[in-house]
Amino acid sequence: MQTKKMTPSYYQLGILAQERADWKKAEQCFHRSLEIKEETGDRVGQAATYHQLGILAQERADWKKAEQCFHRSLEIKEETGDRVGQAATYHQLGILAQERADWKKAEQCFHRSLEIQEESGDRVGLAATYHQLGILAQERADWKKAEQYFHRSLEIKEETGDRVGQARSYHQMGNLAFLRSDYDTAEQQYHRALSILESIGDRAGTAKSYHQLGMIAHYRGDYGTAERQYRRALEMFEVIGDRIGIANSYGQLGSLAQASGDYDTAEREYFRALEIFEELGVRMGMAASFHQLGIIARSRGDYDTAEQQYRRALEMFEEIGDRMGMAASFHQLGIIARSRGDYDTAEQQYRRALEMFEEIGDRMGMAASFHQLGILKTEQNDPNDPKEGLAYNLQSLAIHTQLNSPRIRIDLDWLLRQRQILGDERFETLVTEMIKDRESCQNFYALMNEFERIQKTMKEQSHDSDDERTT
Repeated sequence: MQTKKMTPSYYQLGILAQERADWKKAEQCFHRSLEIKEETGDRVGQAATYHQLGILAQERADWKKAEQCFHRSLEIKEETGDRVGQAATYHQLGILAQERADWKKAEQCFHRSLEIQEESGDRVGLAATYHQLGILAQERADWKKAEQYFHRSLEIKEETGDRVGQARSYHQMGNLAFLRSDYDTAEQQYHRALSILESIGDRAGTAKSYHQLGMIAHYRGDYGTAERQYRRALEMFEVIGDRIGIANSYGQLGSLAQASGDYDTAEREYFRALEIFEELGVRMGMAASFHQLGIIARSRGDYDTAEQQYRRALEMFEEIGDRMGMAASFHQLGIIARSRGDYDTAEQQYRRALEMFEEIGDRMGMAASFHQLGILKTEQNDPNDPKEGLAYNLQSLAIHTQLNSPRIRIDLDWLLRQRQILGDERFETLVTEMIKDRESCQNFYALMNEFERIQKTMKEQSHDSDDERTT
Protein backbone atom coordinates (compact mmCIF):
# COMPACT_ATOMS: atom_id res chain seq x y z
CA MET A 1 0.00 0.00 0.00
CA GLN A 2 2.88 2.37 0.72
CA THR A 3 4.18 1.92 -2.82
CA LYS A 4 0.88 3.06 -4.34
CA LYS A 5 0.95 6.22 -2.27
CA MET A 6 4.49 7.03 -3.38
CA THR A 7 3.87 6.61 -7.11
CA PRO A 8 1.84 9.80 -7.76
CA SER A 9 4.15 11.75 -5.46
CA TYR A 10 7.23 11.07 -7.58
CA TYR A 11 5.27 11.90 -10.73
CA GLN A 12 3.96 15.18 -9.29
CA LEU A 13 7.39 16.10 -7.93
CA GLY A 14 8.73 15.56 -11.43
CA ILE A 15 6.16 17.95 -12.90
CA LEU A 16 6.92 20.56 -10.23
CA ALA A 17 10.66 20.31 -10.95
CA GLN A 18 9.93 20.51 -14.69
CA GLU A 19 7.92 23.71 -14.22
CA ARG A 20 10.91 25.21 -12.41
CA ALA A 21 13.23 24.09 -15.23
CA ASP A 22 15.08 21.82 -12.78
CA TRP A 23 15.24 19.15 -15.43
CA LYS A 24 17.79 16.91 -13.78
CA LYS A 25 15.57 16.51 -10.70
CA ALA A 26 12.48 16.13 -12.90
CA GLU A 27 14.10 13.30 -14.83
CA GLN A 28 15.12 11.53 -11.61
CA CYS A 29 11.57 11.77 -10.25
CA PHE A 30 9.96 10.53 -13.46
CA HIS A 31 12.35 7.57 -13.70
CA ARG A 32 11.69 6.65 -10.05
CA SER A 33 7.96 6.91 -10.69
CA LEU A 34 8.31 4.76 -13.81
CA GLU A 35 10.17 2.05 -11.90
CA ILE A 36 7.38 1.83 -9.32
CA LYS A 37 4.66 1.80 -11.98
CA GLU A 38 6.42 -1.02 -13.82
CA GLU A 39 6.71 -2.98 -10.57
CA THR A 40 3.00 -2.54 -9.85
CA GLY A 41 1.93 -3.15 -13.46
CA ASP A 42 0.32 0.30 -13.74
CA ARG A 43 0.17 0.55 -17.54
CA VAL A 44 -1.79 3.80 -17.57
CA GLY A 45 0.75 5.35 -15.24
CA GLN A 46 3.64 4.10 -17.37
CA ALA A 47 2.14 5.72 -20.49
CA ALA A 48 1.66 9.02 -18.66
CA THR A 49 5.25 8.99 -17.37
CA TYR A 50 6.76 8.16 -20.77
CA HIS A 51 4.69 11.02 -22.20
CA GLN A 52 6.05 13.41 -19.58
CA LEU A 53 9.62 12.20 -20.14
CA GLY A 54 9.07 12.97 -23.81
CA ILE A 55 8.00 16.54 -23.00
CA LEU A 56 11.04 16.87 -20.73
CA ALA A 57 13.41 15.73 -23.51
CA GLN A 58 11.60 18.03 -25.94
CA GLU A 59 12.15 21.03 -23.65
CA ARG A 60 15.86 20.21 -23.67
CA ALA A 61 15.81 19.93 -27.49
CA ASP A 62 16.76 16.23 -27.25
CA TRP A 63 14.27 15.46 -29.97
CA LYS A 64 15.38 11.91 -30.71
CA LYS A 65 14.84 10.89 -27.09
CA ALA A 66 11.55 12.80 -26.99
CA GLU A 67 10.25 10.93 -30.02
CA GLN A 68 11.23 7.58 -28.49
CA CYS A 69 9.38 8.38 -25.26
CA PHE A 70 6.26 9.59 -27.06
CA HIS A 71 6.14 6.47 -29.23
CA ARG A 72 6.58 4.24 -26.14
CA SER A 73 3.70 6.10 -24.50
CA LEU A 74 1.58 5.75 -27.65
CA GLU A 75 2.20 1.98 -27.83
CA ILE A 76 0.91 1.50 -24.29
CA LYS A 77 -2.11 3.74 -24.89
CA GLU A 78 -3.00 1.75 -28.02
CA GLU A 79 -2.69 -1.51 -26.03
CA THR A 80 -4.97 -0.20 -23.27
CA GLY A 81 -7.41 1.47 -25.68
CA ASP A 82 -6.85 4.94 -24.23
CA ARG A 83 -8.18 7.02 -27.13
CA VAL A 84 -7.96 10.38 -25.33
CA GLY A 85 -4.37 9.58 -24.38
CA GLN A 86 -3.53 8.62 -27.97
CA ALA A 87 -4.83 11.96 -29.20
CA ALA A 88 -2.69 13.77 -26.62
CA THR A 89 0.44 11.92 -27.76
CA TYR A 90 -0.24 12.54 -31.46
CA HIS A 91 -0.69 16.19 -30.51
CA GLN A 92 2.69 16.23 -28.79
CA LEU A 93 4.37 14.42 -31.70
CA GLY A 94 2.94 17.17 -33.91
CA ILE A 95 4.53 19.86 -31.73
CA LEU A 96 7.81 17.94 -31.85
CA ALA A 97 7.74 17.80 -35.67
CA GLN A 98 6.78 21.48 -35.71
CA GLU A 99 9.85 22.38 -33.63
CA ARG A 100 11.99 20.52 -36.15
CA ALA A 101 10.30 22.52 -38.94
CA ASP A 102 8.93 19.24 -40.36
CA TRP A 103 5.59 20.89 -40.98
CA LYS A 104 4.12 18.17 -43.19
CA LYS A 105 4.58 15.57 -40.46
CA ALA A 106 3.33 18.03 -37.83
CA GLU A 107 0.12 18.60 -39.79
CA GLN A 108 -0.42 14.85 -40.16
CA CYS A 109 -0.03 14.31 -36.41
CA PHE A 110 -2.37 17.18 -35.52
CA HIS A 111 -5.05 15.93 -37.91
CA ARG A 112 -4.71 12.39 -36.48
CA SER A 113 -5.20 13.87 -33.03
CA LEU A 114 -8.16 15.89 -34.30
CA GLU A 115 -9.89 12.79 -35.70
CA ILE A 116 -9.70 10.99 -32.38
CA GLN A 117 -10.85 14.05 -30.42
CA GLU A 118 -13.87 14.48 -32.71
CA GLU A 119 -14.75 10.79 -32.33
CA SER A 120 -14.51 10.93 -28.54
CA GLY A 121 -16.12 14.36 -28.19
CA ASP A 122 -13.05 15.77 -26.48
CA ARG A 123 -13.86 19.49 -26.71
CA VAL A 124 -10.85 20.59 -24.64
CA GLY A 125 -8.55 18.55 -26.85
CA LEU A 126 -10.15 19.91 -30.02
CA ALA A 127 -9.55 23.49 -28.87
CA ALA A 128 -5.88 22.72 -28.15
CA THR A 129 -5.34 21.07 -31.53
CA TYR A 130 -7.05 23.85 -33.50
CA HIS A 131 -4.82 26.27 -31.58
CA GLN A 132 -1.71 24.34 -32.58
CA LEU A 133 -2.81 24.08 -36.23
CA GLY A 134 -3.13 27.87 -36.11
CA ILE A 135 0.46 28.20 -34.89
CA LEU A 136 1.55 25.82 -37.66
CA ALA A 137 -0.21 27.92 -40.32
CA GLN A 138 1.31 31.04 -38.77
CA GLU A 139 4.82 29.60 -39.08
CA ARG A 140 4.11 28.92 -42.74
CA ALA A 141 2.97 32.56 -43.13
CA ASP A 142 -0.53 31.34 -44.07
CA TRP A 143 -2.03 34.00 -41.85
CA LYS A 144 -5.61 33.77 -43.05
CA LYS A 145 -5.74 30.07 -42.23
CA ALA A 146 -3.99 30.69 -38.90
CA GLU A 147 -6.62 33.25 -37.94
CA GLN A 148 -9.42 30.81 -38.80
CA TYR A 149 -7.92 28.10 -36.58
CA PHE A 150 -7.36 30.51 -33.67
CA HIS A 151 -10.97 31.73 -33.86
CA ARG A 152 -12.26 28.12 -34.00
CA SER A 153 -10.20 27.28 -30.93
CA LEU A 154 -11.40 30.40 -29.12
CA GLU A 155 -15.07 29.59 -29.85
CA ILE A 156 -14.73 26.19 -28.18
CA LYS A 157 -12.88 27.67 -25.18
CA GLU A 158 -15.65 30.23 -24.73
CA GLU A 159 -18.27 27.47 -24.91
CA THR A 160 -16.46 25.38 -22.29
CA GLY A 161 -15.60 28.35 -20.07
CA ASP A 162 -11.85 27.77 -20.37
CA ARG A 163 -10.54 31.16 -19.23
CA VAL A 164 -6.86 30.19 -19.35
CA GLY A 165 -7.35 28.81 -22.86
CA GLN A 166 -9.10 32.01 -23.95
CA ALA A 167 -6.16 34.05 -22.70
CA ARG A 168 -3.77 31.86 -24.70
CA SER A 169 -5.86 32.34 -27.82
CA TYR A 170 -5.87 36.13 -27.41
CA HIS A 171 -2.12 36.02 -26.81
CA GLN A 172 -1.54 33.96 -29.95
CA MET A 173 -3.80 36.20 -32.05
CA GLY A 174 -1.65 39.04 -30.73
CA ASN A 175 1.43 37.21 -32.00
CA LEU A 176 -0.25 36.79 -35.39
CA ALA A 177 -1.07 40.50 -35.62
CA PHE A 178 2.49 41.31 -34.49
CA LEU A 179 3.94 39.24 -37.34
CA ARG A 180 1.70 41.13 -39.77
CA SER A 181 3.07 44.41 -38.34
CA ASP A 182 -0.43 45.29 -37.11
CA TYR A 183 0.89 46.51 -33.78
CA ASP A 184 -2.35 48.20 -32.65
CA THR A 185 -4.35 44.96 -32.98
CA ALA A 186 -1.50 42.98 -31.40
CA GLU A 187 -1.46 45.32 -28.41
CA GLN A 188 -5.24 44.99 -27.99
CA GLN A 189 -5.05 41.21 -28.02
CA TYR A 190 -2.16 41.10 -25.53
CA HIS A 191 -4.12 43.37 -23.17
CA ARG A 192 -7.18 41.12 -23.48
CA ALA A 193 -5.00 38.14 -22.56
CA LEU A 194 -3.36 40.10 -19.74
CA SER A 195 -6.73 41.09 -18.26
CA ILE A 196 -7.76 37.43 -17.93
CA LEU A 197 -4.36 36.21 -16.72
CA GLU A 198 -4.13 38.87 -14.01
CA SER A 199 -7.70 38.17 -12.85
CA ILE A 200 -6.97 34.44 -12.35
CA GLY A 201 -3.50 35.01 -10.88
CA ASP A 202 -1.55 33.32 -13.71
CA ARG A 203 1.84 34.96 -13.14
CA ALA A 204 3.65 32.93 -15.81
CA GLY A 205 1.14 33.97 -18.46
CA THR A 206 1.13 37.56 -17.19
CA ALA A 207 4.92 37.72 -17.50
CA LYS A 208 4.75 36.46 -21.09
CA SER A 209 2.17 39.12 -21.96
CA TYR A 210 4.37 41.88 -20.55
CA HIS A 211 7.25 40.42 -22.55
CA GLN A 212 5.23 40.65 -25.76
CA LEU A 213 4.04 44.17 -24.97
CA GLY A 214 7.72 45.01 -24.63
CA MET A 215 8.30 43.69 -28.12
CA ILE A 216 5.48 45.89 -29.47
CA ALA A 217 7.13 48.97 -27.98
CA HIS A 218 10.53 47.73 -29.19
CA TYR A 219 9.38 47.48 -32.82
CA ARG A 220 7.66 50.87 -32.60
CA GLY A 221 10.99 52.37 -31.56
CA ASP A 222 9.73 53.24 -28.06
CA TYR A 223 12.77 51.76 -26.34
CA GLY A 224 11.99 53.25 -22.90
CA THR A 225 8.59 51.54 -22.71
CA ALA A 226 10.06 48.36 -24.18
CA GLU A 227 12.70 48.17 -21.46
CA ARG A 228 10.13 48.76 -18.71
CA GLN A 229 7.92 45.95 -20.02
CA TYR A 230 10.84 43.55 -20.44
CA ARG A 231 11.97 44.28 -16.89
CA ARG A 232 8.44 43.76 -15.52
CA ALA A 233 8.39 40.39 -17.23
CA LEU A 234 11.88 39.60 -15.93
CA GLU A 235 10.89 40.42 -12.34
CA MET A 236 7.90 38.07 -12.57
CA PHE A 237 9.95 35.27 -14.12
CA GLU A 238 12.44 35.67 -11.26
CA VAL A 239 9.67 35.52 -8.64
CA ILE A 240 8.18 32.29 -10.04
CA GLY A 241 11.60 30.80 -10.77
CA ASP A 242 11.07 30.46 -14.52
CA ARG A 243 14.70 30.31 -15.62
CA ILE A 244 13.89 29.97 -19.32
CA GLY A 245 11.71 33.06 -19.04
CA ILE A 246 14.58 34.85 -17.31
CA ALA A 247 16.99 33.84 -20.09
CA ASN A 248 14.54 34.95 -22.79
CA SER A 249 14.17 38.32 -21.04
CA TYR A 250 17.94 38.77 -20.97
CA GLY A 251 18.02 37.92 -24.66
CA GLN A 252 15.36 40.48 -25.47
CA LEU A 253 17.09 43.15 -23.39
CA GLY A 254 20.19 42.34 -25.43
CA SER A 255 18.24 42.79 -28.65
CA LEU A 256 16.95 46.14 -27.39
CA ALA A 257 20.47 47.33 -26.56
CA GLN A 258 21.66 46.11 -29.96
CA ALA A 259 18.92 48.12 -31.70
CA SER A 260 20.11 51.18 -29.74
CA GLY A 261 23.69 50.60 -30.92
CA ASP A 262 24.87 49.71 -27.40
CA TYR A 263 26.77 46.58 -28.39
CA ASP A 264 28.58 46.18 -25.06
CA THR A 265 25.30 45.97 -23.12
CA ALA A 266 23.78 43.73 -25.79
CA GLU A 267 26.73 41.36 -25.60
CA ARG A 268 26.53 41.26 -21.80
CA GLU A 269 22.81 40.40 -21.86
CA TYR A 270 23.29 37.69 -24.49
CA PHE A 271 26.02 36.09 -22.38
CA ARG A 272 23.73 36.16 -19.33
CA ALA A 273 21.07 34.35 -21.36
CA LEU A 274 23.65 31.90 -22.70
CA GLU A 275 24.87 31.07 -19.21
CA ILE A 276 21.36 30.02 -18.11
CA PHE A 277 20.70 28.05 -21.29
CA GLU A 278 24.02 26.20 -20.83
CA GLU A 279 23.20 25.40 -17.18
CA LEU A 280 19.81 24.01 -18.20
CA GLY A 281 21.11 22.25 -21.29
CA VAL A 282 18.70 24.14 -23.57
CA ARG A 283 20.53 23.73 -26.84
CA MET A 284 17.98 25.71 -28.81
CA GLY A 285 18.53 28.69 -26.53
CA MET A 286 22.29 28.22 -26.67
CA ALA A 287 22.26 28.15 -30.47
CA ALA A 288 20.08 31.30 -30.61
CA SER A 289 22.49 33.07 -28.22
CA PHE A 290 25.54 32.15 -30.30
CA HIS A 291 23.68 33.40 -33.38
CA GLN A 292 22.95 36.78 -31.74
CA LEU A 293 26.53 37.09 -30.51
CA GLY A 294 27.57 36.54 -34.13
CA ILE A 295 25.38 39.46 -35.21
CA ILE A 296 27.02 41.67 -32.54
CA ALA A 297 30.51 40.74 -33.78
CA ARG A 298 29.46 41.39 -37.38
CA SER A 299 28.06 44.79 -36.43
CA ARG A 300 31.47 45.64 -34.95
CA GLY A 301 33.20 44.53 -38.15
CA ASP A 302 34.80 41.54 -36.38
CA TYR A 303 34.01 39.05 -39.12
CA ASP A 304 36.26 36.27 -37.78
CA THR A 305 34.49 36.18 -34.40
CA ALA A 306 31.11 36.51 -36.12
CA GLU A 307 31.85 33.52 -38.32
CA GLN A 308 32.94 31.46 -35.32
CA GLN A 309 29.71 32.24 -33.46
CA TYR A 310 27.53 31.51 -36.50
CA ARG A 311 29.27 28.17 -37.01
CA ARG A 312 28.80 27.26 -33.34
CA ALA A 313 25.11 28.07 -33.73
CA LEU A 314 24.91 26.10 -36.99
CA GLU A 315 26.53 23.06 -35.42
CA MET A 316 23.93 23.04 -32.64
CA PHE A 317 21.03 23.64 -35.02
CA GLU A 318 22.24 20.68 -37.11
CA GLU A 319 22.53 18.47 -34.00
CA ILE A 320 18.95 19.14 -32.94
CA GLY A 321 17.59 19.15 -36.49
CA ASP A 322 16.34 22.75 -36.44
CA ARG A 323 16.19 23.51 -40.15
CA MET A 324 14.90 27.03 -39.66
CA GLY A 325 17.89 27.79 -37.44
CA MET A 326 20.24 26.16 -39.95
CA ALA A 327 18.83 28.29 -42.75
CA ALA A 328 19.27 31.47 -40.67
CA SER A 329 22.91 30.51 -39.98
CA PHE A 330 23.65 29.88 -43.66
CA HIS A 331 22.06 33.24 -44.44
CA GLN A 332 24.29 35.06 -41.94
CA LEU A 333 27.39 33.23 -43.16
CA GLY A 334 26.49 34.51 -46.63
CA ILE A 335 26.41 38.08 -45.31
CA ILE A 336 29.88 37.57 -43.75
CA ALA A 337 31.27 36.26 -47.04
CA ARG A 338 29.72 39.17 -48.96
CA SER A 339 31.20 41.66 -46.48
CA ARG A 340 34.63 40.14 -47.19
CA GLY A 341 34.07 40.43 -50.93
CA ASP A 342 33.90 36.65 -51.36
CA TYR A 343 30.86 36.72 -53.64
CA ASP A 344 31.04 33.07 -54.73
CA THR A 345 30.90 31.78 -51.14
CA ALA A 346 28.21 34.32 -50.30
CA GLU A 347 26.02 33.11 -53.16
CA GLN A 348 26.51 29.47 -52.12
CA GLN A 349 25.42 30.23 -48.55
CA TYR A 350 22.42 32.31 -49.63
CA ARG A 351 21.28 29.54 -51.96
CA ARG A 352 21.64 26.92 -49.19
CA ALA A 353 19.52 29.13 -46.94
CA LEU A 354 16.95 29.73 -49.70
CA GLU A 355 16.65 26.01 -50.41
CA MET A 356 15.90 25.28 -46.75
CA PHE A 357 13.46 28.19 -46.40
CA GLU A 358 11.61 26.90 -49.49
CA GLU A 359 11.52 23.34 -48.10
CA ILE A 360 9.94 24.42 -44.83
CA GLY A 361 7.74 27.08 -46.43
CA ASP A 362 9.21 30.04 -44.53
CA ARG A 363 8.18 32.89 -46.83
CA MET A 364 9.84 35.63 -44.77
CA GLY A 365 13.06 33.64 -44.89
CA MET A 366 12.70 33.19 -48.64
CA ALA A 367 12.23 36.95 -49.05
CA ALA A 368 15.37 37.61 -46.99
CA SER A 369 17.39 35.25 -49.22
CA PHE A 370 16.02 36.77 -52.44
CA HIS A 371 16.83 40.22 -51.09
CA GLN A 372 20.43 39.33 -50.24
CA LEU A 373 20.93 37.63 -53.61
CA GLY A 374 19.60 40.81 -55.24
CA ILE A 375 22.08 42.93 -53.27
CA LEU A 376 24.89 40.55 -54.16
CA LYS A 377 24.17 40.70 -57.88
CA THR A 378 23.70 44.47 -57.74
CA GLU A 379 27.07 44.95 -56.01
CA GLN A 380 28.74 42.71 -58.56
CA ASN A 381 27.11 44.93 -61.20
CA ASP A 382 27.50 42.48 -64.07
CA PRO A 383 26.65 44.55 -67.19
CA ASN A 384 26.01 41.34 -69.11
CA ASP A 385 23.30 40.18 -66.75
CA PRO A 386 21.60 43.13 -64.99
CA LYS A 387 18.30 41.32 -64.85
CA GLU A 388 19.30 38.82 -62.16
CA GLY A 389 19.74 41.25 -59.27
CA LEU A 390 16.57 43.10 -60.22
CA ALA A 391 14.58 39.86 -60.44
CA TYR A 392 15.64 38.79 -56.95
CA ASN A 393 14.67 42.13 -55.40
CA LEU A 394 11.30 42.05 -57.18
CA GLN A 395 10.69 38.56 -55.75
CA SER A 396 11.54 39.81 -52.28
CA LEU A 397 9.24 42.81 -52.71
CA ALA A 398 6.38 40.58 -53.91
CA ILE A 399 6.58 38.39 -50.78
CA HIS A 400 6.92 41.33 -48.39
CA THR A 401 3.95 43.04 -50.07
CA GLN A 402 1.81 39.89 -49.72
CA LEU A 403 2.78 39.60 -46.04
CA ASN A 404 2.36 43.33 -45.38
CA SER A 405 5.91 43.43 -44.02
CA PRO A 406 7.62 46.74 -43.15
CA ARG A 407 10.69 45.41 -44.97
CA ILE A 408 9.03 46.64 -48.19
CA ARG A 409 10.93 49.89 -47.55
CA ILE A 410 14.29 48.12 -47.78
CA ASP A 411 13.31 46.39 -51.04
CA LEU A 412 12.23 49.70 -52.57
CA ASP A 413 15.44 51.39 -51.47
CA TRP A 414 17.51 48.79 -53.32
CA LEU A 415 15.27 48.93 -56.37
CA LEU A 416 15.88 52.69 -56.54
CA ARG A 417 19.61 52.00 -56.47
CA GLN A 418 19.21 49.47 -59.28
CA ARG A 419 17.33 52.04 -61.34
CA GLN A 420 20.24 54.47 -60.90
CA ILE A 421 22.70 51.78 -62.05
CA LEU A 422 20.64 50.66 -65.04
CA GLY A 423 19.18 54.03 -66.04
CA ASP A 424 15.46 54.81 -66.21
CA GLU A 425 14.85 53.41 -69.70
CA ARG A 426 16.67 50.10 -69.18
CA PHE A 427 15.11 49.69 -65.73
CA GLU A 428 11.56 50.20 -67.03
CA THR A 429 12.14 47.82 -69.95
CA LEU A 430 13.34 45.05 -67.62
CA VAL A 431 10.57 45.61 -65.07
CA THR A 432 7.94 45.46 -67.82
CA GLU A 433 9.44 42.15 -69.02
CA MET A 434 9.38 40.69 -65.50
CA ILE A 435 6.03 42.03 -64.31
CA LYS A 436 3.89 41.08 -67.29
CA ASP A 437 0.54 41.92 -65.70
CA ARG A 438 -0.23 45.55 -66.60
CA GLU A 439 -2.13 46.39 -63.40
CA SER A 440 0.62 44.92 -61.21
CA CYS A 441 3.20 46.91 -63.16
CA GLN A 442 1.24 50.13 -62.62
CA ASN A 443 0.91 49.37 -58.90
CA PHE A 444 4.65 48.77 -58.68
CA TYR A 445 5.51 52.15 -60.23
CA ALA A 446 2.94 53.89 -58.03
CA LEU A 447 4.60 52.32 -54.98
CA MET A 448 8.07 53.27 -56.22
CA ASN A 449 7.05 56.87 -56.94
CA GLU A 450 5.37 57.29 -53.56
CA PHE A 451 8.41 55.87 -51.76
CA GLU A 452 10.74 58.17 -53.71
CA ARG A 453 8.50 61.16 -52.90
CA ILE A 454 8.61 60.33 -49.18
CA GLN A 455 12.41 59.98 -49.30
CA LYS A 456 12.78 63.40 -50.95
CA THR A 457 10.47 65.00 -48.38
CA MET A 458 12.46 63.48 -45.53
CA LYS A 459 15.74 64.70 -47.02
CA GLU A 460 14.33 68.22 -47.42
CA GLN A 461 13.15 68.20 -43.81
CA SER A 462 16.57 66.97 -42.72
CA HIS A 463 18.30 69.80 -44.63
CA ASP A 464 15.90 72.35 -43.08
CA SER A 465 16.74 71.03 -39.61
CA ASP A 466 20.47 71.25 -40.39
CA ASP A 467 20.03 74.87 -41.55
CA GLU A 468 18.18 75.74 -38.34
CA ARG A 469 20.90 74.19 -36.18
CA THR A 470 23.58 76.05 -38.17
CA THR A 471 21.75 79.37 -37.74
